[in-house]
Amino acid sequence: VIANGSWDKAVPCAVHLKSFAAGKAEGVVLSQDDENAPPLLESKDDAIHDFPVSVSGSDLKCDIPPHSVVFVTLKRR
Repeated sequence: VIANGSWDKAVPCAVHLKSFAAGKAEGVVLSQDDENAPPLLESKDDAIHDFPVSVSGSDLKCDIPPHSVVFVTLKRR
């Protein structure tokens, strides 16, 4: 789980995986662009989206969008 509380800046994320051989990474992001939006959503598609994460060897990289929480699931090779 990775969070970015900034309203206007994406944050680069780089993780070195020690003693874990990742074969695949899947991400989901929860984000709401409008800081004045109502807290209840009409549809989960308004705030929940697939999120691209790259894995190369022991390194995971992604850019965390502004005002969001990212959930990453890693699967072993």
